[in-house]
Amino acid sequence: MIDIWCSENICPICNSKMIEESSSNVYCKNKCYAIVGTWGAVDIQVFGKNFLFILREFEDELEDERDILESEKISELVQYWKENERYLIKLMEK
Repeated sequence: MIDIWCSENICPICNSKMIEESSSNVYCKNKCYAIVGTWGAVDIQVFGKNFLFILREFEDELEDERDILESEKISELVQYWKENERYLIKLMEK
């Protein structure tokens, strides 16, 4: 399972150390992955594609299912970029 929350402070795509901008914002130095916390939500970005998670105290049951689907989408996208090191091509484009 991919650690989409970067609990080890390592980018799940390129394995670089995540940079902590603030207590709620961390990003990969290569800009392939970021976690941005805002009031009431967390936005995970994979190469600029956003996935929004509403914090639990503001959620209802349907959003829990949505969070699971979003987590699966993020995991699939991370796997895609890691497969055959596709992320390297993306990084070279910048």
